Amino acid sequence: MNLKVTQKDIKKYVLDIMLDPNDEQIILMQKELLIIFETLDKSSAIDINGVEPMNWVGDFEHNLRPDTIEEILTQKEILANAPKVKGDFIVINNKKENND
Repeated sequence: MNLKVTQKDIKKYVLDIMLDPNDEQIILMQKELLIIFETLDKSSAIDINGVEPMNWVGDFEHNLRPDTIEEILTQKEILANAPKVKGDFIVINNKKENND
């Protein structure tokens, strides 16, 4: 695996998730992503033949609470609490757009 991440790629990704990093932060993100990709590449060399899948990391009992539904809001109630709606949807402004 020889993955390359350019600063242009990083800028596109962070704008997609509505972040606005400066050039220094983009360079740092690029370095960190390259480290992650190198680590993933090394881990692909590990022989996992014969290893059984695990549900939990560790060999111990988990006491999970049961999932219980306590209150369900209707779509009408949710939309009534939203700051801005359009039809049946909640409107979320993009950080890069004018928020008027």
